[in-house]
Amino acid sequence: MEKKKFNAFATSDAYMRRLFAVVLCVLSKSPVANALTHKKECWKQSAKEHSTYSIYSVINNQMGARPGMSSKLQILVNKCLNQDNDNQLKTAYVDVKKAYDSIQHKYIHDILEKLELPTNIKKFINRMLALQKTTLKVGNCEIGTISILNGILQGDSLSPQLFILALEPLSRILNLKCDMVYTSDYGIGRNHLSFIDDIKLIANNQSDLNSLCKLTNEIFESIGLSINEQKSANNTGDIESFGDMVNDDIGYKYLGILEDSNNLFHENNKIAIREKVFGRVESICNSKLSAKNLFHAINEFAIAPLNYYLGIIDFTEGELEEFDKGIRRILAKYQITRRSSNMDRLYLHRKELGRGLQNIVEKNEIVSLNLAESLDGNLYFHTIWESEKTNNTSLGNIKEKIKYKYQMSDDEVNLNSLKIKQKEKRMNIIGSKQLHSKLFDDDDNIIDKVQSSLWLRKLNITPQEEAMLCKLQDRNMYFPGLNKKCPHCNQGKKTVDHLATYCGKMLNFDYKKRHDEVVRLIHYSKLIEFGINKCKKLNSHRMQKLVVNDRVKIKSDMEIVTTNKIDHNKPDLLIHDSKINEITLIEIGITNKDLLPRTETTKGRKYDLLGNELKLLHKGVKIRAVPVVITWDALVTKFFKKHLSLLGISLIGQAYIQYKILKKTLESILIDVKGDYDVDIDNNDIFDE
Repeated sequence: MEKKKFNAFATSDAYMRRLFAVVLCVLSKSPVANALTHKKECWKQSAKEHSTYSIYSVINNQMGARPGMSSKLQILVNKCLNQDNDNQLKTAYVDVKKAYDSIQHKYIHDILEKLELPTNIKKFINRMLALQKTTLKVGNCEIGTISILNGILQGDSLSPQLFILALEPLSRILNLKCDMVYTSDYGIGRNHLSFIDDIKLIANNQSDLNSLCKLTNEIFESIGLSINEQKSANNTGDIESFGDMVNDDIGYKYLGILEDSNNLFHENNKIAIREKVFGRVESICNSKLSAKNLFHAINEFAIAPLNYYLGIIDFTEGELEEFDKGIRRILAKYQITRRSSNMDRLYLHRKELGRGLQNIVEKNEIVSLNLAESLDGNLYFHTIWESEKTNNTSLGNIKEKIKYKYQMSDDEVNLNSLKIKQKEKRMNIIGSKQLHSKLFDDDDNIIDKVQSSLWLRKLNITPQEEAMLCKLQDRNMYFPGLNKKCPHCNQGKKTVDHLATYCGKMLNFDYKKRHDEVVRLIHYSKLIEFGINKCKKLNSHRMQKLVVNDRVKIKSDMEIVTTNKIDHNKPDLLIHDSKINEITLIEIGITNKDLLPRTETTKGRKYDLLGNELKLLHKGVKIRAVPVVITWDALVTKFFKKHLSLLGISLIGQAYIQYKILKKTLESILIDVKGDYDVDIDNNDIFDE
């Protein structure tokens, strides 16, 4: 009975999933072989030890599908070996024809037996291969089932592990029978490099290369694999080597990097990378993504692939700056950035009032330093780090470059310190600009930047609209040298700050319209909360002076009649919730940065006397005064989040309030801007809701 229960469990999906995870774990185990072997005589002995199938570890020639290994590391091994041998190595690139499809199941069974894997894992893999079948259908009718005897599945998580086990005899036999190529300190020795099915044979002379090619061909034939001569290549032109001679004008791509016949990285690599990045940025800008998603797509789809090449390809500082300039040109072409805007703000995080674009110069420093530290701290691959320093590559000089650029000591050079220094340098650049710095000035530490940037993080507005709103916050919409007077009051200078809050002539129309818009938004949210509003569209909502139902009474801009006459008796909103016997007095304030803390305090205390009078009129009532104070450029204090949460307004609702204030401010300012030649505005559909 117990045996039947176990058999039922052993065939269940849960059991198979657990066992599959164990198989991946076991097959991924890879003790770092030869970690202490840095002398030439040790390599032959190591090769003999690994010629037996007594352990389930993989020779370090193979770096695919193994923890701690990567194609980038394999490229660096390849680069190190060639540099230390004056780029005179004889090379053959091997392309395996239909690699996954050609592996025979019987051969995999034999490999598993030789490696002496645990019995349950061998049974799992054998059972998985035995159950591979395909069903033939004509229309909806099944006409037969065919068992698959050859090949492993493309895209299966286990397939790369099985394939590298299938090629393990090749690596061990080549290491045992053929001479090695060594680095200058004998820290690394190889006669071939493998990454899954990408194989590169390397030798000191033509005779050794021919021996490698001959032995590789024999092993492939014995295990059922074949070489694709049309896609293989060599750098010697010898007929006994695989494929044709490498064309120096085109190069041969090994692990994504073009190499010429001297094993040097081809100059076309930089051109291809640049075209790929710019092409992807262009296609993303052509899409209809929102601003937040567009910058995320650029970072992940266009810029992230650069991670692979940074630290490998020797980009100069100027070449990396051209990447950033090229991306900004494309953004400007689609009006995703605006002339005279704060371009440094592009590279700040969206939680810090930035737009979240990755800077490639800074990204190169972070990626290269991270790679340098991992190589320097690895005993086995320390040879690569020493070779990079000796050859004065961009990777080898990265620590010295960072120390000089950011004035850091040896102890300070680490990833965390680097990121802090990068941000400090960018903020110093912003701080040196008279207008751009105003948004970020906060000597008294009263501004909540995270809360002030909600509209950048939570809303799905167009990139073009975001660009105009950011330009408004940057305040650089007029040339200060022109000394134009305000066309409304004819007293103050015609600047963004003056037109946004200081002009007395705009108070009764533009400023009041902006203020009433915020009141309308909060009014709408409270009607929804209490189930009064039947209208689902915010844009069509119109405020009423008095709204009442069985539970709540909401007054908007109405005088409150009290026993004693008081001056401040007309709050923007009064909400009397009879269920919990509470009256909430809401006062809206849109001000400038200089007056923000004082305005918030004043608005919070404005209705103290009114609250006392209401307590006399309504026995036992709880009075709560909530100030909603925000600057015209959407900055808020650290109390703003608490105040809005008391009103039950979500983060998206708070973000929308910020957005509407910015939008109303911009609309009023654009009326006075149309005649000014320094403002690049194309208004069509820029304010789509």
